Amino acid sequence: MRPGMSAIALFSLVVSPVAARRSPTGASASRNEIQSVSNATEPLLPPLCRGCASAEAYPRNSTCVGDAPQRRSEGGRHFEQQLRHRVVALILGAILLHKSVQRRCARRVLTFLVLRAAMPTDATISVNFEVTLTPGTWTPWSVAAVEITWDIDGGTVYPWPAGDGTYPAYTQTVALAPGTHDVYLYDSWGDGWNDATLELREEGGGAVVAGPWTLAASSCSVGSSCTGVGSFTTYA
Repeated sequence: MRPGMSAIALFSLVVSPVAARRSPTGASASRNEIQSVSNATEPLLPPLCRGCASAEAYPRNSTCVGDAPQRRSEGGRHFEQQLRHRVVALILGAILLHKSVQRRCARRVLTFLVLRAAMPTDATISVNFEVTLTPGTWTPWSVAAVEITWDIDGGTVYPWPAGDGTYPAYTQTVALAPGTHDVYLYDSWGDGWNDATLELREEGGGAVVAGPWTLAASSCSVGSSCTGVGSFTTYA
């Protein structure tokens, strides 16, 4: 205690600063002390809302204009939610569209490859032709016709059809791939085809493609079968 100070004066010196801190509006509190107490107790608010005295005065769904909190409208919140939902929907839609385009492209490529693999190559394309046989001079022709057969490339062997019993001229349709082929003429008795002929025509009685061929008696031996061969080329 300083010399000459009374107990009452000492008590006033100790209590006055404490009272000033507890009551910032007190006449004896300094401006700096009030600001320090305010900073220690005010809620964490945006810089523009430092004038809001408490968290109760600044709820979560508020914005601050000047020093006063303003509550956002329900319509504003709803608009923000809709905007977020639409942005998310656009992003998902773009992703799905990209995947859909990829799937469509993949399906088209796969379809093209399957169809291309199923398409026949030039070697497997077949064209129909007509093989026309004309009777020979042997009389009666039926006796000679039963001895005659033929085939192409060693395939199906065709006899001369009897027809009405006279073994008339006839036409046989065959499918041939482009390329070189061999036609084989057979006679079971060995005296040839007796001037009968075979020729290849375009389908529908068109132009002659190859022939005519015949099996001459001079190339055979009577009493044994003989074979003659002719070659021709077809195009697609």
